[in-house]
This record gives sequence, C-alpha cells and structure tokens, in this order.
Amino acid sequence: MNLLPFLYSPQATDDSESDMQRSIALIMEQCEFGGINPSVYREVGIPKINRISDVIVKVTGRQIVNIECKLTDHSSVLAQAKDHLKWADYSYICLHAFAPTPNYFIQKIIDLGIGLLLWAPQLTIEVIPAYHNTIKKGKDMKLHDRVNKKLLELDQLKTGQSENQNQLSISHILINPTD
Repeated sequence: MNLLPFLYSPQATDDSESDMQRSIALIMEQCEFGGINPSVYREVGIPKINRISDVIVKVTGRQIVNIECKLTDHSSVLAQAKDHLKWADYSYICLHAFAPTPNYFIQKIIDLGIGLLLWAPQLTIEVIPAYHNTIKKGKDMKLHDRVNKKLLELDQLKTGQSENQNQLSISHILINPTD
C-alpha cells in the first residue's frame, strides 16, 4: 500500500503545469543528444489533430520528441500523448513525482510505447523510456513533416534567418506561452 498520495498532493503546493513545462523545456535545452543541442518549443499547435503540444524537443528534422505535462489528470494526458503518436518520433508523459499513478495507467503507456517522466521542482526522472514511433506503428509522415515545417517557421520567426541559414546552425528556442 502506498501512503504517499495521502501524505502529499501536488494540488497542495504552488506547483503548476506551466512551472512543469518551463522546467522540462529548460532541462531539454541543456541536454545533448549525440552531440546535438536540440531546439525546444512550448505550446505549439499541431495541425490535423487539433492539439497543443506542451513541449517539443527537435533533435533533428527527423527526430522530434513530444512531452505532455500534467500534474494529475491521467486520462486526458494519456489521450493527448496517444494523439501525438500520430506525428512524433517519441512521445512522453510528464507527471508530478508525487501524484498517485495507478498500475493500469503505467501498463497502458508501456503498451503504447509512451515514455514517462516524473517531475518535482528540483528533480526530473525518466522512469519509462519511450519507444521509437514508426510508420508501422501508425505515425503519419505527412503530419510529421508538417510539424517539422511549422517548427522551422518558428525558428525563422525567432532568429530572422532563411531556411538555408537555419539548417547550418542549431538555434535554442523557448517559446513563452501566454500565461
């Protein structure tokens, strides 16, 4: 029996999903993936599925990671992460580290190949790694390419560079959400 959910509740703190998104985005900006510093975006609308991605980490044009952040709402974050599997190479759910997480939820994300991050203000842990999403698993490459194109446009707006110049340098972008 896990008594921790009764002793601590993320709603009882000042933690917010915006804090979580900001923290995850900053952590991802500082990561290196095979020597590549990624571009990181927050609150990006995804065409066709009518969803907003909380955090997108673009390692390369062919490797894009989606991270959905929720303090406790398991059912909605699972539906969101599952929808993002339609375009993302990797999909993660980020939950508050002290939120009660039922076993059926863990089993469902494992079955879907979705990764799990646990977050607290001073700590983030990858508990379950995400599996690479492929066309065979249902990824829509046209949608993937549309999202990548949108991210390139956001890069150009932020940096003022042309597409060719943008391909030569990796920019670090954090798009601030409207709070």
